[in-house]
Parts: sequence; structure tokens; C-alpha cells
Amino acid sequence: MNPHAMLLYKTMSTQETENAMADKLRTIFTNKVVQAKMVEAIVHNKPIGWARKSQATYYREPYALELKKILDDMMLTNKEFSFSYKWFEKTFGLGKDTLYARVYQSMRYLTEKLDPEGKYKKFLDERVAVRRERGRGVVLRFQQAYQTGGPAFEPTEVISESEEPKWKQRMNAWLESEDDAPFIQPNLLLSPEEITSIEIQLAALGDSVMSSITTHSIKIMKCNTGN
Repeated sequence: MNPHAMLLYKTMSTQETENAMADKLRTIFTNKVVQAKMVEAIVHNKPIGWARKSQATYYREPYALELKKILDDMMLTNKEFSFSYKWFEKTFGLGKDTLYARVYQSMRYLTEKLDPEGKYKKFLDERVAVRRERGRGVVLRFQQAYQTGGPAFEPTEVISESEEPKWKQRMNAWLESEDDAPFIQPNLLLSPEEITSIEIQLAALGDSVMSSITTHSIKIMKCNTGN
């Protein structure tokens, strides 16, 4: 499953928590302008479906607008683009995972916040594959049916919101809870893209969790960072 297929994911428990928090903020702040700013800053500052404690550094409008320019160019010219690992490390002093997080989170912000007509979401879902290529970088390629040259890329199934796996809902609920028992989910069949997406989500929690994610299982343990 392509990482951008995760754009539709939103668990009921997470949405209910966000709605409750938004309602609470509105009772605290009576000025409607202040209300809107506080709800936006506290509730809507991360991708849909992410745990409340997760931090999405690149889920911001400036980064989304950077990606928007690139997608506009792809629509116009049918060119494919690559964000080089070597360039990113030399320019920003940051590593491969951070580069992917920047592309992925800015893509989420663009489609969730700046795409009222669904133009970019449709383009990403139907025509473009975003993936990491070893020794190169994060690459935006056209899916095979739309390629005009270069390596073939096989599209994968886009799973609808109603088909979100129960284990993902349980994992998000566990991350939000005070439960210190390890989260263990066996008997999975995760794609490389799904593994990457989960790793990015957990990385946003910093040192508060340790994890082991394979094709067949997910194991997460909460760390006591207060000691």
C-alpha cells in the first residue's frame, strides 16, 4: 500500500477525542477568533488518525506549499522528481528518515488542509507513487499506466477508510492511553510502505516509545522518560 493511501485513515476513537478536546477549548475561550486559533493549534496540528501525543514537525503550510509547486509541475510537464538523500543531508544536516517525514507530512497537510476540491489527493491517489529508493532519495514517480519513460512501478491497492484494520485502531488507542503493558500485534502481513508509515508515526513520539516492526508483527513498549 502506498503511503499516500493512508490519507483516508481516521479512527473513530481518535476523531471523538479530537472533537471532545475542541468542544472543551470552545468552552474555555469565548472569543471566536481565539477559539479557532486554539483549536487549530492544539487539535488539528497533525495528520488525521495520528495519536494525540505525536508530533508532526513538517505538517505545516509552508512545507505543503513547497510540495504543491512540485505536483503542479508534474501535472503540467509529466516529469518525475527526486529529493536526494545526499543533497538533503548536505543542505540541512538531516538524515534519510527526516527527508521522508518532510515529504510525507507535507503531502498530508496539502491534501487535508489546502485541497478543498480534492485535486491533489486525486492526483496522488490515482497517478503518483511516493517511495524511497536506495542510494537515491525520496522519489515521486508516475504509476506505470501514466509513465512516459523510466522504471515501471506497479500500483497497489488503496484501502478505504471503512476497511482500516482493527489492530491499527487498537494501536492508536493504546498510544493515547496510560497502559504501560507492551503492545504486541502478531500475524500481520505489512507492506514496506505500511512499515515506513508506522515507523514515521512512532518516530514523532521521540524517546517515549521503543518499537520493533516487521512484515509479520508490531511490538511497541512505552519508556519512562521521567527517570
